[in-house]
Amino acid sequence: MSVSEAARLLRRSREYLYSGLREGRFPGTQFGRAWAMPRQFVEGFVRDVLQRGLSISFEHYATEWRAKNNTEVVA
Repeated sequence: MSVSEAARLLRRSREYLYSGLREGRFPGTQFGRAWAMPRQFVEGFVRDVLQRGLSISFEHYATEWRAKNNTEVVA
C-alpha cells in the first residue's frame, strides 16, 4: 500500500512513515523513489491497536510484526 494511504489509515504523517522506512524501523519496500508498506502490517495495526485499543507504540508494533513475519526492509 502507498505511504499516503498508510498515513491516512494509521493517522500518522507521511514524513514520519518515510523516515521510519528509510531508517528500517518499519516494514516496507522501495521501488525507485517510491515506498510501499505491507497491507497486512497496516491493517493489522489499525485492527489491533486503533480499533481494539491495545496500548502499544507504532514502533514496537512494527518490530514485533517484522519478527513474527520474518521480513526485512528492502531498499
